[in-house]
Amino acid sequence: MHTDFSITRRILATILALLLLTGCSRDQETTDPEPRLEDQVLPLRVVVVETPGLAKSLKTQWVAHDGGEIQIREMTREQLKTTSRLLADVIIYPSGMMGHLVMAGHLAPLSFQEGDPGWSGEPVMENQRVAEVSWGSDLYAVSFGSPQPMLAYRRDVFEQLEISPPTTWAQYHEVCEQLEAFRVGTQEMPFQQVTAEPLGPGDAAISLLARAASYARHRNQYSGLFDFISMQPLITGPAFQRALAEMVQCRSFQPPDGACQTSSEAFAQLAGGSSLMAISWSFRSSQAESALPAIAVVELPGSARVYNVNSGAWENRLATEAVHVPLLAAAGRLGSVTELAYDHRQATDFLMFMTSSRIATAVCRPSPFTFPFRTTHAKDPRGWLPDYFDGIAASSLGEAVTNAGERNNYLFCLRIPGREKYLAALDEAVQAALAGESPAAALTQAADRWTEITEQIGSDQQKVAYRASLGLEN
Repeated sequence: MHTDFSITRRILATILALLLLTGCSRDQETTDPEPRLEDQVLPLRVVVVETPGLAKSLKTQWVAHDGGEIQIREMTREQLKTTSRLLADVIIYPSGMMGHLVMAGHLAPLSFQEGDPGWSGEPVMENQRVAEVSWGSDLYAVSFGSPQPMLAYRRDVFEQLEISPPTTWAQYHEVCEQLEAFRVGTQEMPFQQVTAEPLGPGDAAISLLARAASYARHRNQYSGLFDFISMQPLITGPAFQRALAEMVQCRSFQPPDGACQTSSEAFAQLAGGSSLMAISWSFRSSQAESALPAIAVVELPGSARVYNVNSGAWENRLATEAVHVPLLAAAGRLGSVTELAYDHRQATDFLMFMTSSRIATAVCRPSPFTFPFRTTHAKDPRGWLPDYFDGIAASSLGEAVTNAGERNNYLFCLRIPGREKYLAALDEAVQAALAGESPAAALTQAADRWTEITEQIGSDQQKVAYRASLGLEN
């Protein structure tokens, strides 16, 4: 890797183009000396998309490193979607937007190889090293971490009742029933509810996909959401119907309507002492200013049974298979070099520096949308977490992150253009089912809406994008 982060960028062609655009002619000659190319040093242009706290920390670390002048501009997703020319060298963005950025021609494949010291170094977890950063067969990004849905629980209560944290969704429901009996029958610890799950707009769809992942992701299938040949939605199948039916079944163990809309609010229920469990991918809460209750974190439950779309039957997982199937690209952040970067090598070096083991911890801590992505981060994740996490809570989270990060069977949250529209339709299905509509009917309506979205964007384009999002060649 290059270590000179103050490389002079020589851009004669750009200067000439700018002169033409400003209408300079022979009649506008000046007596000023021509600029010397070797004196042209351009600032590194970085765009940060909806990642609170990250812009400031990036600039702080770059200046401390004496990396040269840097210009950081923050953008919203909507602003980015309407941008026809991305005038930047580096962009840091929600991982679900990779499809839009690649298909719009904004990103350039990374030029480094896996042997590059900045890439290999201290190991990056497999899913963040290969899966979430790839499009087709090309690497387009480096990871700033990918928060995944996890199950947090009151370890003190579980120890008191001699209950083990659930590893399957069937066990999760059983534990909910046990805890409900305890909650109702005790005055020692007056909890308001047993568990909290994000069920509001924007998060309900992710909750459903995270629960359905272990039911829908068969080892012999590339895809879990669409038929990658026809783009027919698969969300009406038994796997998703089961997952949605179980979400409805567990609603009685959760806070009243409106009390738990987002992932952050779900964790706040646990952090504030009103819940015994919480499904969340946001482990920061204003309700835990100095200390959390005694909690621990484990991987989200999974399933020993999986639906095979090809055979149309439920099957037992192999003895060598894990029951857990993590959901990728739900809320993470990626960094990429843009197609219009002045110097692709320097832009790449910037990303490698910011995601190096030591620097990444300092850079990423202010943002709730980053997460440990190197094995060293997970071994001691306290630098990534608020101070109110005790050692046991932090180490349990690190272990869960490591396990999920190395799973070779996973489900991608949608990464193709139109992601927000697809997920909004799935949000509506969850809300409809919670309101009393049958899961089958609610999911059928969502699938119909998915087909409409695909046709509006362009079926052929979406087929190409979806295949590439799975790592397949077109």
